[in-house]
Amino acid sequence: MDDGARCPCGTGHTYGDCCGPLHRGAARAPTAEALMRSRFSAFAAGETAYLLATWHPRTRPADLGLDPDQRWLRLDVLATGAGGPFDDAGTVEFAAHYRRAGRRGTQRELSRFARVGGAWVYVDGEVSG
Repeated sequence: MDDGARCPCGTGHTYGDCCGPLHRGAARAPTAEALMRSRFSAFAAGETAYLLATWHPRTRPADLGLDPDQRWLRLDVLATGAGGPFDDAGTVEFAAHYRRAGRRGTQRELSRFARVGGAWVYVDGEVSG
């Protein structure tokens, strides 16, 4: 993804100033919400290595195949619980908007995050749509 392009995560910043450094390993997400946003951008950009690296070791799949026909369009963060710089766990509820086979859809999820070795990781989530 071009560093000058608008970041898919919805902050309004450029990819190079937002999720790009996280995807390249030059920075770490300071909060569970920042990790959620960076993971959405990773889905949008096809960054499977980043997705796997930011998945909790206990729940991480052996591999990850992304659907090439699904295009992630927009992320709306609906609510957060804890997940701040001084927390060890947190939740993020979101709606991720996509297009697949010419049709739009939305995936809603309540995701759980934990801090492992000082870094936020995705644990699991409850999909509701």
